Amino acid sequence: MLKPADDAAFPGPRPVILLQHGRVAADGAKAAVLTAAALGRTFDAPLAVEQAGGYYHVRVDSPA
Repeated sequence: MLKPADDAAFPGPRPVILLQHGRVAADGAKAAVLTAAALGRTFDAPLAVEQAGGYYHVRVDSPA
């Protein structure tokens, strides 16, 4: 389950961590970690990522 943290409790930029089978698959800044490539490797699926209004939207991408 993903739950947004209280921004007042965690000032400044916060890292994002992707876990795969209980291990860290990627960690770092949102823009570096929430990419189609990193998420696709982690979830073993072709994914597309779009950013709008500070939010990241992920969808399954159809193979070309």
